[in-house]
Amino acid sequence: MDWTSWILENRFNGVPKIKLINIMIEKGVAEDEAIALVANAHTIAGYAYIKKIDVLYKKLIAFMHNIHDVRASYEPNFVIEKIDVPDKETFLKNYWSVPQPVVLKDVSKGWPAMTKWTLDYFEDNFGDVEVEIQLGRERDPEYEINSVTRKAKIKLKDYIQLIKANPISNDYYMCANNHTLKNPAFAKILDDTGQLPEFITALDTKGGSHLWIGPQGTITPVHHDENGLLHLQIKGRKTWKLISPFSTPDMYNNISVFTPVDLQNIDYDKYPLMKRVKIMEITVEEGEAMFVPVGWWHNVVSEDVSISLSFTTFEYPNAWTFKNPPERLF
Repeated sequence: MDWTSWILENRFNGVPKIKLINIMIEKGVAEDEAIALVANAHTIAGYAYIKKIDVLYKKLIAFMHNIHDVRASYEPNFVIEKIDVPDKETFLKNYWSVPQPVVLKDVSKGWPAMTKWTLDYFEDNFGDVEVEIQLGRERDPEYEINSVTRKAKIKLKDYIQLIKANPISNDYYMCANNHTLKNPAFAKILDDTGQLPEFITALDTKGGSHLWIGPQGTITPVHHDENGLLHLQIKGRKTWKLISPFSTPDMYNNISVFTPVDLQNIDYDKYPLMKRVKIMEITVEEGEAMFVPVGWWHNVVSEDVSISLSFTTFEYPNAWTFKNPPERLF
C-alpha cells in the first residue's frame, strides 16, 4: 500500500496523527516506522504545493456551501415551477442566467408528433433503418460511464419489438449518446414538429437535437451535463431529480461528470456528505419540457414507455469548459 499518499490525504482532511499511526499499526506496519512516516509527511517532495492547493480547495468548498445555504434560506429556490413558455428575455432573466431549472408547459402544443409518434409509428415508418442503442445496461453497474461499450446496432423495428415484448426494463435505451437524428433517414420527422420556444434556435440533425425512445423503467444515473438542456416529453412521463451545482463538493464526483451515489437508494453511511444535499424532484408530463441549467446534477427515471426530444441549441452561448476528473479518484 502507498502509505505516503494515504497519510497526506488524511492529514489534509484533518485526521489526527495518532489515529493514523494506530491504523497503520493495525495493518501490520511496525510502530517505529508508522510514527516516522506520519511525523515526516511534511518533508515529502511537493508537500508545500499540495498544501497550498488544499487551502484553495477548502476555500472553494466553503464558498460553495455558503452560497448553497444562502439560496436555501429562500425555499422557492429549491422548488421546480411549471410555467407557460416565457419569452426569450424572461427566460434569460429568471432561469437561464440564475441558473434555475424549470418545467415549461405545452411546449409541443399542436405538434403532429403528439398524436403521431408512437412505437407503431416508428416501426411502420423507420423499421428497416439501422439505429444505435444502449444494450446490456443491467449487466453493468456503471453502464453510463461505460456507455461506449454498451453501444449496439439494431434495426429500429427489432428494437421496437424488444420494447413491446419487455415494456419495463433498464437494459436497453435509445438516448442522446446514440445520435439517432444525425441519420438522414430520420430527417422527415422534423415535419412532425412545430413552433419552438423563441430561445431555442432550431430542431436540427447535426447534433444539437436528440431523439430518445425507451421502455418504462429506464434510469439515467445522476450526473451533470456540460451545457444547458431542454428535454421535451412527447410520449410518457419522466421523473427528474435535480441538485444544485453548489452541492458539487458533496457529490462524490469520482470521474468525469459522474458520481457513484445512487439517488434511488442513497447509502448515507457510505456517502455521509449527501446529508447536506437538497434534492428537487418533479414529474414531467407529455407536452412538457424540463430545462436543466448547465452544471446541475440530475437523475431521470422513465415512468412509462417514453419518446422524447432534447435540445441544446439555445439562443444564448451554451459551450462551457469543465475540469473534470479524468481518472477515477476513488
